[in-house]
Amino acid sequence: MVRNANDSMESPQEQLREYEDYIERKINKLNIYNVYWCFFELRSRSQIPTENILKNDALCKSQLIRALKFRKYSPRTVDIFLEESAKNSIPLPYVKWFYEDKRAALWLKMVLKKYNILSDLIFTESDVTIFIHNIVFNNNLFITNRILRNKDYDGDSAATVVNKKLSLETLKKAYVHSKVSSKDTKRLTNSNDKKINYTYQYMLKKYDIDNLIKNRDEKKQHQQTKEKDDEDSEKDTLKKINKNGYKQALICTDTIFFESTDAAGRLDHILASLDYWVFDTHWFATENVRIDEQKIANRGLFIKNMYEAWNAKQKRDRDKLKKKQGIDLTSDNKKNLKYLAKADGKTQREVLNDLVKSAYESTHKKARYQEIQQNPSFTNGDSFFDKIPLAQPVNLPSESNEEKPIPEDSVLNENTEELNSTYAVESVRSSPYSPSGLFDNISQTQASGLPSGDSEKEVISEDISSIKAQEEPNSPNVESLGRLSTDHSQEVASNAVTSSQNDYLMPFRPEQVVDVESKAAYNKRFIEERMAGKHR
Repeated sequence: MVRNANDSMESPQEQLREYEDYIERKINKLNIYNVYWCFFELRSRSQIPTENILKNDALCKSQLIRALKFRKYSPRTVDIFLEESAKNSIPLPYVKWFYEDKRAALWLKMVLKKYNILSDLIFTESDVTIFIHNIVFNNNLFITNRILRNKDYDGDSAATVVNKKLSLETLKKAYVHSKVSSKDTKRLTNSNDKKINYTYQYMLKKYDIDNLIKNRDEKKQHQQTKEKDDEDSEKDTLKKINKNGYKQALICTDTIFFESTDAAGRLDHILASLDYWVFDTHWFATENVRIDEQKIANRGLFIKNMYEAWNAKQKRDRDKLKKKQGIDLTSDNKKNLKYLAKADGKTQREVLNDLVKSAYESTHKKARYQEIQQNPSFTNGDSFFDKIPLAQPVNLPSESNEEKPIPEDSVLNENTEELNSTYAVESVRSSPYSPSGLFDNISQTQASGLPSGDSEKEVISEDISSIKAQEEPNSPNVESLGRLSTDHSQEVASNAVTSSQNDYLMPFRPEQVVDVESKAAYNKRFIEERMAGKHR
């Protein structure tokens, strides 16, 4: 099939569209780093303004595509352009040591400031990335005669790139020599924001950083030779110290400063300052770099002092918290408390409160039991009877009739009637420890003016005869009550407990032995003992 000549011909618009599609495909395959080097090549060809190449990662590809389309680059022209750009660029490995490490970038910023190069302010992470971008694409750094310079762009991209490669390689070696070991900064790199902020403030203070070892040795020697009668106190000695040579350990604080909320930026600034500690310009003049061992020793001591200061602050804070809360546990008990809280599903404060409450209740019950054992409610009959108030007679004679005698027969008859009605066997079962009836009678007798001495003995003898006469024939006597069956004894003991509680007697305890005794027998024994002089 023969194609028409008109069909083989493409219109200029279609051809231009093909060129543009080719440009888009080639540029979109590039990474951001190479895209900026394409802008560097366009600038060397004077096809864009000679001003700085601005950092704009999101739009840099579209901007480059638009610039190439505007100049109507053909596919062949695009390929040549990309080859020249790659040849006149600095490969990423030459700049990777600071291009992808903000700590190294800040160290480089400190070195450049020493030579009054690039004094841009750095306050945020974005400022650091812009600084890195300018070093690579907008500044012509080179080292001559041990001096780092920033040469103005002269249009020779090849020579500029070669000099820049050599200078950056020299700076990289210097950084590796001055960098503090990760072993010394391990406790700092694994820190939280609070520790980083404390360290940042610590390094902002001024110290004699060039003579730390010397001052430490002199202080030890002074303490060893110090006499007790030394007139100069330690405070006076500190006042006499000349602080003119004191410096901040944190470098370039006038152009580099991060807020407390940017802990990552502060950490990079701290580490970069420690790296810069031993940097020396003579490293640019020779391949055999010699490091000042005194500077390394001073830096090591400073890092140690910094850690010790943080630990001391932590201890002060813990002591304040313990003093405020009133809790000071050993390390083992802290672990045990944490285990108990986890096992019970409670907080440590709740577990402590429960333990204190339980221990208090146990100790209080034990102390109360010991108090009852040592001081019972009553130890003998007399002390118990002293606590019982004397019953007042219903019809006491008035004071005007106080001298009127009461017949002895009426007293005996009254006692006899009360014994007949009160001191039955059923009454014995219900309340063997309630002799209130008897003492009501005794109190009434005393209130009636019973005679004392021999007359009292005669009345008591008649009471005994009356009690014996009034006992019912079926009532058990003392001997029979002592031989009650076991079941009956338990019943009487149970009733005794109930009666004692109702009458406010000493609480019954299981270890006590209940003496089963009727009221009549108890009264009889009491009267006999009183006649013998046991009760007064």
